[in-house]
Amino acid sequence: MSNFIIIGSKGKGSSIRNAVFGDIAAHAQPNVHYLYVENPTGPARLLHRIVSSKKLNRIVKMPLRTHWEIQFKDVEPLLSSTEDNYIIFTPGTQIFERTSLSLLKKLRKARQVCRSVYYFVDGVERTLQMSGVSEAYLLDFLKNFDYTCTYSRQDAEKYGFDFIEIPVWHSPNSASKASNLLYFSGADKKRVNLLVDIKKRLDPLGIAYNFHIVPSLSSDRSRTDIQYSASKPYEEIVNDVLETNCVLEILAVFNTSATLRYKEAVIYNKKLLTTNPEITRLPYYDARWMRYFEKAEDIDLEWLRTVEPADYGYKGDFSALHFLDTVEKKYQEHQLK
Repeated sequence: MSNFIIIGSKGKGSSIRNAVFGDIAAHAQPNVHYLYVENPTGPARLLHRIVSSKKLNRIVKMPLRTHWEIQFKDVEPLLSSTEDNYIIFTPGTQIFERTSLSLLKKLRKARQVCRSVYYFVDGVERTLQMSGVSEAYLLDFLKNFDYTCTYSRQDAEKYGFDFIEIPVWHSPNSASKASNLLYFSGADKKRVNLLVDIKKRLDPLGIAYNFHIVPSLSSDRSRTDIQYSASKPYEEIVNDVLETNCVLEILAVFNTSATLRYKEAVIYNKKLLTTNPEITRLPYYDARWMRYFEKAEDIDLEWLRTVEPADYGYKGDFSALHFLDTVEKKYQEHQLK
């Protein structure tokens, strides 16, 4: 196995660190490293907001911005002199704010064999929306990397990237009990209206559910028909999944690929209710335990109420180590094209 260094998003509590690469961040693995910059606190937080402002940096590059970026001096001690090094960038939608071009340049000049990889953990459309740049600008920026891959099948087909399943942390605690029939966890991202419609169907029938909805920037916090919650550690989300009969997956705007909710249903053998029209194409699809719906009226309540053990025969292929092995294989295949 080669040497892998993952450049993650900021913050110890980020979902990329804990939910996606939690197996690596929480447990020591040989030849695998996860790097991130902790979110600033106190007066440094205000300074960070100023120097990382998108609007200001379009006018002039703020000189202190690199203080909150992973630099070559952070990566160099982790580079292997005997194995190939894969440096995987996963900045989310903040691709330009969290990617150091100086780091990429120094990796090319390093004595060790370094292969820079960009992995889209968010879709291209959402990245363009959040960054405010053109598609042409984004694609030109990706030329700074040796290899680009994505979690989105649609983006892979459209842009010619390699599709690689996004990994997910697997809790060693597999004890499971269904204390509620339906569970949702995620940011609002214009999903709240559908969630309210579902609530209106379930409440009169006394069907127990647990909706953990984190407000987005555009959320209307004055609404009385929904209750927003603070984000929670991923371990707690997994505990909630273990206590439900069915996981609810609602794709956000601009997302056309399976989320972590799908993978959690498979790993922990739960039913899945999803708005993903591609569900039947996914490797673990099973019509007995997975249902597609577009609106609340489509939900089969008798199916939802039936508590039965699912068994997808999960083979461990959502693990971070499997992801890294796939990145290496796909990269080598890409070089041969």
